[in-house]
Parts: sequence; structure tokens; C-alpha cells
Amino acid sequence: MSVNLALFRQSWIGEYLLCLIWGLLIGWGCSAEADRQSEGEGGSDADSDTDSDTDSDGDSDGDSDGDSDGDSDGDSDGDSKFVGNTWYNFEEYKPKVGDCGEMILAVFRDFKSDHPDFERDNLGWGPLQGVVDEDLGKDKKPEMVDSWGDNQVVDKNCQEQCPNGGVLEDSEFETTNEWQNNWEVSNQDYSSYDPPPPMYDGRSAFSDWYSDDEKISKQVKKWLSLEEQDDGSYVFDSNAFFPIDEDEGWGAESGQTDANGDEHNFLFTTEVHLEFPYKGGEKFTFRGDDDLWIFVNNKLALDLGGLHWPFEGTIDFDKMANILGIKKGNTYDMDIYHAERHTEASNFRIETNIECFVNVIVE
Repeated sequence: MSVNLALFRQSWIGEYLLCLIWGLLIGWGCSAEADRQSEGEGGSDADSDTDSDTDSDGDSDGDSDGDSDGDSDGDSDGDSKFVGNTWYNFEEYKPKVGDCGEMILAVFRDFKSDHPDFERDNLGWGPLQGVVDEDLGKDKKPEMVDSWGDNQVVDKNCQEQCPNGGVLEDSEFETTNEWQNNWEVSNQDYSSYDPPPPMYDGRSAFSDWYSDDEKISKQVKKWLSLEEQDDGSYVFDSNAFFPIDEDEGWGAESGQTDANGDEHNFLFTTEVHLEFPYKGGEKFTFRGDDDLWIFVNNKLALDLGGLHWPFEGTIDFDKMANILGIKKGNTYDMDIYHAERHTEASNFRIETNIECFVNVIVE
């Protein structure tokens, strides 16, 4: 019986047998062929795992970082610019009291769309400053002073809507009267509101955001991991920020989907309490949607309230030292309040050169 040697060699069985014979003669091994056998006829990747690419990380995305998103950065967010979009369940990480590091404890509160401040109709758009008091409340909660605020923030590079993100430092500001008059001209049916708020129902509804009432919201605690970058900064970056799983809190509501049509658990607030040592030169940048207020030493340091596209602002601690009442060599509180109030996107990004945060538990 004649054997077609070319066809024999093209099969994995043929290659494996030839490899064994050759290996007996010169001492080679055939792990690649064993790998290929377990992967199937199409898996000729010559590595030591069982997938179909040429790395050995166990996935088939073509990079060697161990996740399956194909971006080589080691996280699972699908972008390659930043490492770090990881959150962990509260029970997964137990720091000692006073531990200093890059893990941030976040208290999330999940809301339903029947709350008047969440999934609101289009009653206004754009970051709105002056909604909360410049001094943090004694109970460590922000206090609403005016649902109309003082200024609407308009990035002069993209006007009211910034799908790719606006920047506070590039923005202009409309006064409350201008903002209110413009809104009333374009929205005639506001007679049922007294006063007619563009983005908030009022003080009573706002008081629900960062307090616990199981009839209104469900609390979920998670850890956010800031990852050190090559330039020494620390970053948490997610353009799909849904830290409350679909089976946590109230769960994902039917019809609440992102731009790709995928259902997520939208509509939640975020509360974070930290301490940090002020040495000089520190900066803290936040980019996201929707509302964001950061207090340092109980003074409002970054004001990005309102419903808006991803918007970015930076706290330069040296430039704001007098306003915040801070001096180098001391330790100060940083209190962060955020809300995700509307479909169809959720962005949350922190970048800072502060390398040491101590988490503070506020009951």
C-alpha cells in the first residue's frame, strides 16, 4: 500500500508521529503538537495553551495579558490607553484600619426609574454648578441650595452636547437667569413644576441620594482599584461603569440599555470618603457623567453637577490651597459624590498623582 507523504504530513497525526520519530533521534519534544491535538485541527498556534492564538495566556484574543479583550493592557475594558477599570466586591478585600493604598471603597445606592431625579425627561442638559452648598454638611452629605444652580457649564469647543467629553477648564458659563430663560423659551410645558427645575425635582428628592431607605434605594459596597501607570499616576477608567450587577440592588430594569442595546443596571449614586496627605503638587482629575461633587477639607473643590455628557475637571491642590484652607504637611478629607441618572452611557474616570488614600467609614 502506497502512502501519500505530503497528505500524511498535513494531518496533525502525521506531524505528531514524525515529530516523535525525529525527537527520538535528536532529543526534541513535541509539546506544541500535543497542544495542537487538544486544540483541534485548526489550532496550529505552536504555544503551550489550548486556544488558537500564538501566545500562552489561555485566551484567543492575540495578546498575552490574560484577559480576552485584545488590548494588551491586563484589564477587561477593551481599551489599551489605560490599565485599570477593576472593581471588587466588598468582601474580597479587607484592609486594616488606617491602611494607605490605591483601593477606594465606594458606597453605591441603586435607584429605580420611578424616582423623580432618575431617568428624567429632557428637562435640561449640561453641567450645572451651584446646586449644592460650598460647605459640606455636618453629616458628611452635600446639601442642595438651588435646583437651578448658579451657572450652566458650556464647553466652547462643543457647546451643549459633548459626546466625546467636555473639559471644565475650556468652558464658558451661563448665569442662572440666562440658563433659566433659555430653557423656558425652548420648553413651554413647565407649569406643573414650582419652581420649574431643569435637572432636579428639589431638595426633598435630593436628600434620598446619599441616605439609606430600602423602600427607595438599595446599598451595595464595592472596591475600586486605582492602577499605577508608567508616568507614575494612578488611574481608574471605565467607559462602561456599571459596578452594580444586574442581579444586585434593584437589578437591571427592562428597557434600560446602552448605545449597543445591551441591558445594564443604570441609575445609582456613588459615595466615597478618603483621607490623603497633602505634600504639594497633587492633582486629581475626574471625567464622567452625570453629577459629580468633590469636597476637600469640607470645601467644594470640583463642581460638575447636573445631567451631562462625560465632562472633565481637575483639582489643582496648590492653586486651590487658600480656597480649600489646606497646608502642606497635613492630612485632609476628600469626599466624593457622584450620580449616574440617565441612560444610555455611564463613564467614570479618575486620574491622580496621590499615591496614598486612607478609606474612611462614614455611617
